[in-house]
Amino acid sequence: MHQQPQLVQQPRPQQDAGQADAARTEGSVLGGSQLSFRIDDFVFPVAAEVRDRTATLTPRLDLAHAVYQPVALPFEDTAPFKTPYEREQAAWARMTSTIGVGVSIGALVGGIGGAAAATINAPMRPYATR
Repeated sequence: MHQQPQLVQQPRPQQDAGQADAARTEGSVLGGSQLSFRIDDFVFPVAAEVRDRTATLTPRLDLAHAVYQPVALPFEDTAPFKTPYEREQAAWARMTSTIGVGVSIGALVGGIGGAAAATINAPMRPYATR
């Protein structure tokens, strides 16, 4: 006999609270949903109301309920920078290098496109006959 799933708001043993799971009555979990969402460095909660077989999820998008949790940068703890100033210098150097490459590619493509347009639009001169 097929059992209907039931929504529960209790965490599984190896997981944090803050998750709503859909489970069968014997306890096997069918799926779940995180009860928070992130916008930039802020995590906002999602209120869950469970009635019968229906869950109503309502996001709380106000700073009173927000938690500041900045995302760690990749290789943040192993970066070779000793000071924030060195990090800013390296970022500035990468930005100027990227802009320089973009300008070079733009000039090359523009030059080729301009030469092609000039060649196509050049007036045809008839050959002089003797």
